[in-house]
Amino acid sequence: MLKTAFENLRSRSPLIHNITNYVTVNDCANMVLACGASPIMADDAAEVEEISYDQIPMLDKDSAEKLGNRKLGELADMVSQFEVAEEYTQINYKGRPVRVTPLRYGDWIKWLNNRSQGLPAYLVIDMVTQNVDVVRLDQGIRYTTAEHFGRNLNRYLRFRYPTYLFDAPAFEIDEDGNPFWVCPRIRKTIGLFGGTDNHGAVLVNAITGESEYYEEPPAWVDHVYSAELIIEQYDYYG
Repeated sequence: MLKTAFENLRSRSPLIHNITNYVTVNDCANMVLACGASPIMADDAAEVEEISYDQIPMLDKDSAEKLGNRKLGELADMVSQFEVAEEYTQINYKGRPVRVTPLRYGDWIKWLNNRSQGLPAYLVIDMVTQNVDVVRLDQGIRYTTAEHFGRNLNRYLRFRYPTYLFDAPAFEIDEDGNPFWVCPRIRKTIGLFGGTDNHGAVLVNAITGESEYYEEPPAWVDHVYSAELIIEQYDYYG
């Protein structure tokens, strides 16, 4: 039943008003995003007015994938070499609910031909207007989950942080449009395998590979708790 409820929530991606305080505001926003909805980051009573229907995000992941693939098909300089990755992470970007996703190489041969330049762009899809923007980069994305060898994100994390356990990484962009991988760090609080809890995140610059661990990630980071972890903790604690 709970799984069905989350699937319904993610398919609609509603805007959520949170009555909270300055201490927990980011935690509440991250949990709403992890569940598949969009938090309203309002700080003034005038901002919390009745929402018009043309401001409600209605774009689910499946629809975003169709729009992304259609947009890539319009780009003659990219469509023969690259595909759209399946990330489509839901974030708040400059006050708007959007989905973001990088590209990936079409196959091994295309990886060999393009790996020195990296992936040239990522997509930003507005969940309200359904407008798709192709953000071209001066320097290509070199670190992804679809890369090979030392630039594969999971392998890169394992070598850089050999004692850390990670949840699934999420592709996000900061408020300046710089692409990052948000890699939540998890800990087992009961023995070796039980009591999973979040303990901050490692942020990896998707272009340069520079990384840093944050016990308290920056405010623009939206995906620290995965929906699966929230469900698991809800089942434990009610």
